[in-house]
Amino acid sequence: TALAPLTFICDGLNSRFRKELHTCSPIPASVYVGLEVACKLPFENFGHVVLANTPILMYRMCDQWVRVLVDVPLSVGSGADAIKAHLIDTVPHLPECVREGFAEAVGRGPLRSMTNRVLHPRPYLVPGVVLIADAMNMRHPLTGGGMTCGFCDAKFALDLFGKSGSINLADRQAVTAGIAELYTLHQGYTRVINMLAIALYRVFSSIRPLRLTCWSYLAKGGRCQEEPLMLLAGLERRHSVLMFHYISVAWHGLLGASSLPLFGQIAWVASNIYLPILWANLIRQNYASGPKFAASLVAQPSSAVAAPDRAVDKGLTPAPEATDLRRWRLDVCQGRQRWFHEDSPVDDPVSNYHVGLTYKATPGSRPKNIDEATVGQAVDKGLRFFAGLQASDGHWAGDYGGPLFLLPGYAISLFITGKLPPEPYQQEIRRYLLSLQTADGGWGMHIEDSPTMFGTALNYITLRIMGLPHGHPAAVLARNWIRSRGGVVGIPQWGKFWLAVLGVFQWEAFNSLLVESWLLPRWLPFHPSRMWSYARTVYLPMSLLSGSRYQAPLTPLVSELRRDLFVEPYQDVQWYSIRNHVCAEDLRHPHRWPCDAVFAVSNFYEGLLHFQHRPPPVKKWISLRAVGVAVGLAAGILASL
Repeated sequence: TALAPLTFICDGLNSRFRKELHTCSPIPASVYVGLEVACKLPFENFGHVVLANTPILMYRMCDQWVRVLVDVPLSVGSGADAIKAHLIDTVPHLPECVREGFAEAVGRGPLRSMTNRVLHPRPYLVPGVVLIADAMNMRHPLTGGGMTCGFCDAKFALDLFGKSGSINLADRQAVTAGIAELYTLHQGYTRVINMLAIALYRVFSSIRPLRLTCWSYLAKGGRCQEEPLMLLAGLERRHSVLMFHYISVAWHGLLGASSLPLFGQIAWVASNIYLPILWANLIRQNYASGPKFAASLVAQPSSAVAAPDRAVDKGLTPAPEATDLRRWRLDVCQGRQRWFHEDSPVDDPVSNYHVGLTYKATPGSRPKNIDEATVGQAVDKGLRFFAGLQASDGHWAGDYGGPLFLLPGYAISLFITGKLPPEPYQQEIRRYLLSLQTADGGWGMHIEDSPTMFGTALNYITLRIMGLPHGHPAAVLARNWIRSRGGVVGIPQWGKFWLAVLGVFQWEAFNSLLVESWLLPRWLPFHPSRMWSYARTVYLPMSLLSGSRYQAPLTPLVSELRRDLFVEPYQDVQWYSIRNHVCAEDLRHPHRWPCDAVFAVSNFYEGLLHFQHRPPPVKKWISLRAVGVAVGLAAGILASL
């Protein structure tokens, strides 16, 4: 087996390795049908672009043959007859010297096709492996930008890893940083090439007046010709130049429009082409440069990544004591699972299995000789094993384990409503969280994550609510982790919400969610009811509670948390200044300017019309909705006990 400290994946548009190394999948854009045509070209030794209903590329391959690539929209379909009919329809748009040979080539066949794909450059950051060229990023081939981007990736890789004095390949951390830098350089270089390729293809495939407008604009020469060609060649990388020329082309067409309907048609088509491209490449994708993009790269999820060291395993905190696990009973009803702590041991195989008391694997139980009989016995044992675990209502119970940000919200709700569970439940919650505390003293977003301010602060609060003493070694370790990173002021938005509801934060530190957005007409595309279900069910109570400025009554525990979790005195915290402050460990994806702009507008509005000064109908609606949310929350808590 050959091992290498760094592997480059450059196996093109049909990459076999992309699925494991990329966050996106290629999106089909159109199909190229290639023909070998025996003909002359209007201008020999030059490439040709024919602006038909869809663009057509022509270039000479050898003295006898000319390659003709006809772009076939996906709407035409993949049937041979439909594609052949489309090719025949393009004949009148071709130069006269090409038509006869082209028609002969269509009739001669066979027709060869290739799907054109678009792939945004969003790779995983995997130590030791790097994607380059079309394996990582594709755009429509109309502009020939693929070769330009591929050569640039090779140059960037050579500069970073191949020259003397470059990155030491034996240093794993330095190699990973170099891969992030390579992806950053690729983003900065290719964003204009990608956008230009998509924009030109859509212009050349759109209405005829816009195609002719683009051609006449280039025919003006001077800056109208030189800078677009520099954009095509990758010599000009400023997005402002691309935007300037696109707007200039549209304006050139609007000034030449012969009628008002044509004016409106050009304006509508031009905006519908460019704005989605702008959204996909500059707003939705993080095309920031330097460390900001590197910080946004997604870490590759892998089962090979080791879980963080635990404080309990390192002897930093005492092992938490368990309750008598034999006394826990799992009650199920139509898929709903509830645990009850009984006064005496429970004789229930399903309950015992889920608390880890039975069905443990015995070492050495694998048969030495595997044949048909032993395989049949194994299958039979497996069937009987799972049949024995089937719950009384017919389903198989399962633990929703892994996330570490769900239990804190439940615990805070129990604390606010005064419905804390009995001591055995609290003890098992403490045992669960203490067993997952990392050696650094914190908790992450999930059980295999490194510590974050969000996970550490909320789970520390959960432990304190569930009765963990202030001086417990685990509590001291967690507080030290939080305070060493500037205190809880760096917790993200969700954390700020929970702490404001609990009374540890003030609502001035929370970015407004504009509760009035629920009163907008539902036909609006950005109405909150149109959100994805998880986002909608989170946004509704958050917006209502923040709009009403609900805050739990001050208790001795909350006062203690105010002293524990802040570096500076609580009364000196500048709440407005920490709205967008996020701890470095939590900053998985930096804010972009559209997000900050929306928050700035909503915060300004909230400052003018906070709950006390909102119109009475809105105030009444918020109050009723907030009460409904609170009642539903309380009912859910009571039903779970």
